[in-house]
Amino acid sequence: MPISRRKPETNVQLVKRLMEFSKYGALSQMFIIDAITKHAEAVAKSKVSDYSRDSLVVPESWIGVATEIRDEFDERTAAYRSNPIRR
Repeated sequence: MPISRRKPETNVQLVKRLMEFSKYGALSQMFIIDAITKHAEAVAKSKVSDYSRDSLVVPESWIGVATEIRDEFDERTAAYRSNPIRR
């Protein structure tokens, strides 16, 4: 069996592929966005003391990036919340 010489996907390529591959179409995008927002919210609410100092990332940075991501999603969706579609 030949060894694959294909370069591994970057994280960006992986997320893009996950958002486009599903037989459920755009629902996969909603799922991924929902997962990201929920995880970012949970991490942003956490405390540095919740993490081991032996972790691969610095807890302050992990919480900081989660806060930035949460805030970015909040800003992006603010227009939708303030202008709900009326039926």
